[in-house]
Amino acid sequence: MENGNFLIVDKNLVSEVLVFDSVGHFLNKIGKKGSAPSEYVMIEDIAYYNQTAYIWDSSSRKILEYSLDGNWKNSYRFDYVAYSFSCINPNEFVFYCDYVPNNNLLKENKYPNYIKFNVKTGLIDSDLYFDKDVPSHAFLLSLNNLSNNLIYSTMNDTIYKVEGGLLKQKYVLNYKDKYKRNRENYLKDMSFSSSDATNSDKCIFPQLITYFECNNMNLLFLRMGSTFYYVLYYPETGVCREASSTTNPIVNDIDETAQFIIYYSKDNVLYSVMEPELIIEKNPSLAKSLSLSYDDNLVLVKMFLKE
Repeated sequence: MENGNFLIVDKNLVSEVLVFDSVGHFLNKIGKKGSAPSEYVMIEDIAYYNQTAYIWDSSSRKILEYSLDGNWKNSYRFDYVAYSFSCINPNEFVFYCDYVPNNNLLKENKYPNYIKFNVKTGLIDSDLYFDKDVPSHAFLLSLNNLSNNLIYSTMNDTIYKVEGGLLKQKYVLNYKDKYKRNRENYLKDMSFSSSDATNSDKCIFPQLITYFECNNMNLLFLRMGSTFYYVLYYPETGVCREASSTTNPIVNDIDETAQFIIYYSKDNVLYSVMEPELIIEKNPSLAKSLSLSYDDNLVLVKMFLKE
């Protein structure tokens, strides 16, 4: 956030949104679990805009608005299935559906992957349509398809940016022709099959799993077959570098404690998290300096890439 504080979401264990200051001290919780209008049943995603936190409760189909001190301000009904969302202004949100069909948005035998929603008017706009015969389980779900108003699809070669409420192309990934043909053939096969694509030997084409944007570098995490790759692209020079677990791996050259698993980016900083027990077991001296115990919360890790 602008003041250097952090919003941390725990979706799976205790289902809470926590606020920490810039040095890691806990400040307060945002909202609580329950069935009241001011409470959520399940956190699917969180968003932040102008000193306000938003929770997308996919179970109750509502957006909850909170001040950063944890006080509830409003709730908005959203009757569609989506997995990632972002706030583009106090009245508008954009959602990514991750190839899940929203039947009442079917258009010419296609469903949208992108929905823009105005909470004041209730109006929606949709885009990034996919064929209704392609099952949603055919794809490896991404970590977060909509971050910092950047949006991408696992099976698409275009990265979009939401600007002024409009969906614009930012980058087109120029895959080789053989990979494009493999993807087209794969999509055709999946239209007639119920098998899981993530276990298919035919899945030999790039699938964009995660995308992060820094000030002077773009980081892409891709899967091709059973292999995972990082691609680092530097827009100013046009340099593009590839890394994987076996080819030119990205390594921690400071203390080898944290693995290169990224969840968020801001400016030129990449962020990850670690379980406290991993630090205690791998680096006792660091754990001691942080006064870590096995019962502590996740540890936020800041990473900087260097040449």
